[in-house]
Amino acid sequence: ERFEENYRRFVNADKNSLDKKYSCVSAAGDERQTVINLSPVRSDSGELLYSVLPIQDITESLKLTSQLEYQASYAELTGLLNRRAFEAELQSAWDRGAGASVPSYVMFMDLDRFKWVNDTLGHTMGDRLLQAVGQRLENCLRKGDTLARFGGDEFALVLPQIQNHGDAVTIAEKILDALRDPFDVDEHELYVTCSIGVAIYPEAGETMDTLIQSADMAMFCIKETSKNG
Repeated sequence: ERFEENYRRFVNADKNSLDKKYSCVSAAGDERQTVINLSPVRSDSGELLYSVLPIQDITESLKLTSQLEYQASYAELTGLLNRRAFEAELQSAWDRGAGASVPSYVMFMDLDRFKWVNDTLGHTMGDRLLQAVGQRLENCLRKGDTLARFGGDEFALVLPQIQNHGDAVTIAEKILDALRDPFDVDEHELYVTCSIGVAIYPEAGETMDTLIQSADMAMFCIKETSKNG
């Protein structure tokens, strides 16, 4: 709403104060977010004499709040959800599917040979590789899937409403195929593979911690035996 319209209603309604947020354009031409606290000064008979109009610029405060909210849910390096937000989404998937016969799947993914990249080429190169891996993984998602970076070179994926085991296998194979091509990072051609563990709710666990642990153990078994699977 425009300020003039609110001000007229405010005066006519004989209110004691008006506290609203407005989007304004500064003299420099940039948009600013403000809070206006309008207080009237009236005569003894109630006639409006003038109004006191302090204006508070809250643009930077809103930006900081938005930044903190983002950092609370997303991994800064990859822009993917962090572990805390992933667990919240997993709980939400359970709540949405409560009473349904279709299970939810959780995948844990750990990059093979990533330690070699870090140790040989440095952590900066490793970070850029993680960013590139995250982008490829995102391209493998279906609508409704949730991808997160759990930390280090581990990623996790919630697959709600999977119809059968074969569908989960298809998605896992799609992920392995997506990582098969080399990554071009700062003139280096890097090859990494991925070990994937899968856990099914409720078969592999009926609590969040148990399900995540089951997926992690399955991934560890693959990594210890064959890798890239």
